Amino acid sequence: LFVDFTGSDWCSACMIFKAEVLSQKAFLDYAKKNLILVEIDFPENKPQMPAQRKMNEALSLQYNIEGFPTVLLMDGDGKIIDKTGYREGGAEKYVEYLKSVLKK
Repeated sequence: LFVDFTGSDWCSACMIFKAEVLSQKAFLDYAKKNLILVEIDFPENKPQMPAQRKMNEALSLQYNIEGFPTVLLMDGDGKIIDKTGYREGGAEKYVEYLKSVLKK
C-alpha cells in the first residue's frame, strides 16, 4: 500500500509532490503494477463529508502523522515498511527510491 496523507488544496509541498511525482507517467506506470494507492486528504477549501473527515483524522492520529505530505508504505497486513514524503528529483528518482525500500 502507498498511503498518501495530503492537504490537496492548501499544502504547497503536497501540490508539488502531486505535480512532480504522483501524476507523472513513470510513477503511474510503476504504481499500476506494484502499489495500491490510497489518498487520505485533509482539504481546507473543498467539501468533505463529516464521516470522511473523522475517519481521516483517526488515521492521522493512529499513524502519528505530523505533517503533509506524508507517505506510508505498508505491507498487506498494514505493517509500516517506510514513512516518507516528498523527495526532490522527480518521478523517476522517486520510483527508484520506492524500489530500493520495497526490496528489503
